[in-house]
Amino acid sequence: MKKKSDEELLQAYQSLKDHDSLAVLFMRYSSQVLGLCMQYLKNSADAEDAVMDIYSHIQKPLCHQNVQHFKAWIMQVSRNHCLQILRKNKGKYSVDIMELNHMESTDDLHQVYIEDRWLDIMEEELERLSEEQQICLRMMYLEGYSYKEIAAVKGYDLKKVKSYIQNGKRNLTLSVKARKNHE
Repeated sequence: MKKKSDEELLQAYQSLKDHDSLAVLFMRYSSQVLGLCMQYLKNSADAEDAVMDIYSHIQKPLCHQNVQHFKAWIMQVSRNHCLQILRKNKGKYSVDIMELNHMESTDDLHQVYIEDRWLDIMEEELERLSEEQQICLRMMYLEGYSYKEIAAVKGYDLKKVKSYIQNGKRNLTLSVKARKNHE
């Protein structure tokens, strides 16, 4: 079963309700899901709990959703789950908002306690980027795709992917800094 493709495992789960297939599929990406949860929650116990919650919560919706790329889907679900946790527990978690994206050019941003407004600001500023920049930044930094994987999945030229990411990081950094200075 471990040699089956993501698509085969997903099909087995969706059509036959084969929970073993889902378990194998989830395990392929569980370390990346855990890493993403650690980036957001900064606490290994909370991150591990989040991974288990994510696994239990995906079972029902996954039966009914048309998921083309499981890796991208599970990383987006994981990201959203972590954001919900952060919103519920305002003030408990602290994170450098740009550290979430490992952006080298943002070393001068200070540690910020995440509140709804900062999550909203980050999302708002991300939404102002071009569609290509948004997609590439989300896929690379939130979903764990490489440049080549993004190019293959989205059909973009590799040089364009690198350009979208570089320009998107710069634009996002500048806009978040500007918002931070006005807050």
